[in-house]
Amino acid sequence: MSLSKKLPTGFQSLDDNLGGGLEEAPYLFASAAKAGKSSFVRKLAFQMAMLGTEVAFIDTEVPERKAFESFVAIMKEKPISEVTEEDYAEAKEVLGENMIFRDSRFVIQELYTKGGLDIEKVLKELKHLKSLGSKMFIFDNVTRCGMGQDFRKRQELMQKLMDFATGEGVLGIQVAHTYPQRSDTTTRQDVLNAAASGQYDELLEKNIEYMALPTTAEIYGGAITTQYYGTFMIWRPCKDWESERHNKVSWLLAREMKSVNSFKIRFEYIGSQTNFKEYREPFWNVDGDKMLKEVK
Repeated sequence: MSLSKKLPTGFQSLDDNLGGGLEEAPYLFASAAKAGKSSFVRKLAFQMAMLGTEVAFIDTEVPERKAFESFVAIMKEKPISEVTEEDYAEAKEVLGENMIFRDSRFVIQELYTKGGLDIEKVLKELKHLKSLGSKMFIFDNVTRCGMGQDFRKRQELMQKLMDFATGEGVLGIQVAHTYPQRSDTTTRQDVLNAAASGQYDELLEKNIEYMALPTTAEIYGGAITTQYYGTFMIWRPCKDWESERHNKVSWLLAREMKSVNSFKIRFEYIGSQTNFKEYREPFWNVDGDKMLKEVK
């Protein structure tokens, strides 16, 4: 049963799978570090703002100028290195009506106390942003916000942000890290063969390490993930997966994708533009054949 009206994300395949968009409810976007979480939610925020949703974006990691350059690159479809002052000013004007940005300097100056991030100050700021018209907020991220290894406080923050989104009837997106789970292509038989032949160097040379598919159990915060309206796991198994060498792991990746009971959407990250090319099919089928159909 739908909780409220759907807010379209601007990603066609994602909206199709969600029945039109995201609910005004709490969601979690998670992955291992450097997998593309921040880039993805910035693209998401930009598209939703352009579609008329008032977005409040709280970034705990980088200052406004550096973070906003990503939005400029997305809007102008050019590399960040080529962004000009004119581009920056145009993006600020275009996004000004539908996006309020709070950067890491604001977070430290306004939302911190001596003990680190003050959760009550965060909630007070979110209420203020809602009073200014924001229909959704993105908190990037709950893992790196001055809490160190205090998992209980981090879990409290995640719970309070979740409760705020539910109680206030707004779309609330939290961004979090998962524990990195590395795997490789070396099998037990490969090891036995290497031991018999003494070809250990060849074994190491042929081995390919990749990131295993994250699970909700590996997210910082643990069982709290079951309370979100939806959880999105962003998976970047290896950086150069299209190379001939990495085609070797295709069947392993296909097997991992088939092992989870959820829909999967394939995006190709265009790093120079902080942008994403969208596909309807996952990486590979079980035979290792590519199944890519670009969304136009």
